[in-house]
Amino acid sequence: MKPTCPYCGEPVDELVRDAIAGQILRWQQEGLLQPDVAERLRVSIRSDIETPPTRFRRGFTPAMALVLVGGILVVCAAVLAMASLWESLTQWARFGVVGMPTILLYAAGIALRRTRLTSLWLSDGLTLIGAFLVPLAVWLLLGLFVELPNPGGDAAVSWLSVTGGVSFVLQASTAAGTRAPIHLLPPSLTLLWLALILPITLLGEPRGENWIPWAILGAGLFLLMTGRLFHRSGHTAHSLIPNIVGALALPFGGTILAAKYEGAFFAIAIVIPLTQVLLASVPSLRAMLWPGAVFLIFNIFHIGLARFQHSVGLPLSLLGCGLASLLVGYLVHRIQRDSGGAGRHGAESPPSQRT
Repeated sequence: MKPTCPYCGEPVDELVRDAIAGQILRWQQEGLLQPDVAERLRVSIRSDIETPPTRFRRGFTPAMALVLVGGILVVCAAVLAMASLWESLTQWARFGVVGMPTILLYAAGIALRRTRLTSLWLSDGLTLIGAFLVPLAVWLLLGLFVELPNPGGDAAVSWLSVTGGVSFVLQASTAAGTRAPIHLLPPSLTLLWLALILPITLLGEPRGENWIPWAILGAGLFLLMTGRLFHRSGHTAHSLIPNIVGALALPFGGTILAAKYEGAFFAIAIVIPLTQVLLASVPSLRAMLWPGAVFLIFNIFHIGLARFQHSVGLPLSLLGCGLASLLVGYLVHRIQRDSGGAGRHGAESPPSQRT
């Protein structure tokens, strides 16, 4: 059994990790540590403290690979079998097909995590699959008490919003309970789903459709702020998924605005990913680099061809887009080199010499 604190019941290793992380944060705020050194120390203490027992330190073994492949094949076979029988099943049977595996995955994942009878990747993976099944299980559970419309129809939007809200609460509670960074992925994706359907639910069509890109922008900003809060509190590993999903959602919302309204919104579609690429020079914001670069290049070609193809011709439009893409590539290369160089420099010199 994993030792726990007799007063609060928390695992001892997590208490030690949080105490050390808090001290590192205080040293960083007082200027005794540079941000990149502080980040590396946080990653180091997390990997040292959360290392499983010796018998589970072998990593991903061939046996684990066979178990994983076998499990995927069994799940696929079950899904195909249920799909062929889905229409003939009652509402209770449909919920049982989805709800019971969700509950069992949660129970197995949490039990294995607490007892440490297996590697964390397996216990957290089981819980992660259960968390992804939560929205479907919630939808089928609601169908036991309310006659729900077809999920693909307009009348189902409000019920999809209810399903998304309940699922987000359950998934976020799962992430808070396990404290596993990977468990932040389901609630982050569910938040984007809510950003797509809530405007239509609250405002109706077509007004709701006009607010969808703005809602996506808001969800992206919220996720990036969440990632920043995790990082500032010393939970560097937990900041990665909100940063990545937010860095994808923010330029995606800007791209939708540019495609919908054109004109001045073309500038927004360029400024947002360009800002992400520039901010990626900060070590804690490196997750913004590739999403920003990909959307920047996509929007350069989209705007270049949409605005200049008929005025200056296709060859000159492609030439301009190509030169702009080369500039983006050079900028990404410089940011990667500078941030990597800073990390190597920080590793070669002690903090006392750098402050």
